[in-house]
Amino acid sequence: MAPTEPAWPILGQMLRVCLLSVMAVLGTAAVASAATPRDGRFVGPTSQRTKPANMGFTISGEGELIRRITFPSVARCGRGTRLRLTTLVRKPVKLVVGPRIELRGSLSGPLEKGSTYRAVFRMDGRFTGRSSARGTWGLRAVVRNRRGRVTSRCRTKTVRWRASRR
Repeated sequence: MAPTEPAWPILGQMLRVCLLSVMAVLGTAAVASAATPRDGRFVGPTSQRTKPANMGFTISGEGELIRRITFPSVARCGRGTRLRLTTLVRKPVKLVVGPRIELRGSLSGPLEKGSTYRAVFRMDGRFTGRSSARGTWGLRAVVRNRRGRVTSRCRTKTVRWRASRR
């Protein structure tokens, strides 16, 4: 008769596999819930010293849409001038792949003395939890006089931002 091994090592190995499986499932659930932001208003500071100092955006649609983005910016232009803009986006934007934020857009409007501007912006970032996010922002603008001639080209450096749910 051949000696048989006790059943305990096999049971221990099966128990270890079961525990690892449960931990993997719980870990995946925790990551998934952290990746989906809670609906509500997110507000926070930027790396620029602007007035007002805070940027903000609203999340809705069970964490799938960004609505109403407000971002104050100061862009440096040629000849030492600065262009102060508050970017306001009202159109809902669908979040890209889970917790990532990728937004590109443009805006234009009047300035003083009949001048106008046309700007393009980008907002990138990610949700670091259900109630917090961080990322970067950039803006480039062209200023034209009332005759339509380009008088200035402006841009921000990369602006860092962070926001939390209020």
